[in-house]
Amino acid sequence: LVVDLGDCHATRRCVLHGIAVHLKVLGDKSASDQDRLEALKFAGHWIGDIHQPMHISFAEDLGGNRIKVRWLDRKNTNLHSVWDSQIILTHLRETWRSTKAADRWIGFASTLAEDIADNDRQAWRGSTSVIWAQESYDITRDGSVGYVGASEDVTYTLDMAYQRQHLPIVSKRLKQAGVRLGEALNKALGN
Repeated sequence: LVVDLGDCHATRRCVLHGIAVHLKVLGDKSASDQDRLEALKFAGHWIGDIHQPMHISFAEDLGGNRIKVRWLDRKNTNLHSVWDSQIILTHLRETWRSTKAADRWIGFASTLAEDIADNDRQAWRGSTSVIWAQESYDITRDGSVGYVGASEDVTYTLDMAYQRQHLPIVSKRLKQAGVRLGEALNKALGN
């Protein structure tokens, strides 16, 4: 493993640390309702973040924020944004063309939930945040992502082939995040 929990906790400015701290507060019945609500929001955010590969990457380029891309010949953006939102937004526009933008999210969430097989759900449970981070890190290292070795001085063009290749990865990471968030919340709340 490349991801090391010890290195993360030394800085205390890390998503692994954030997950642990906020799940602990959430499970602390002596904490105020306000503190527990805030912890719930942060825990959900951090667990989502750790499943987005560019969040587990290199600090020098701000997780791909300095890697310039031209997305589908429509938009100048960066690699982080492509993985954070553009792959999903493109899928929503392509799949639910005649649906109001806000309702597309409902369709996407329903499709993701329905697409989680019981054996996947079982396989994704019981792992740790270090493993989740390592999975994301391994994705960033995959040559098809175009991250490792990318230059901040070049604008890369990403097309529909990139979209088609990486949408299944993004979808899987969202499903994993949902299953794992549910498990983490159940554990923190004693259910």
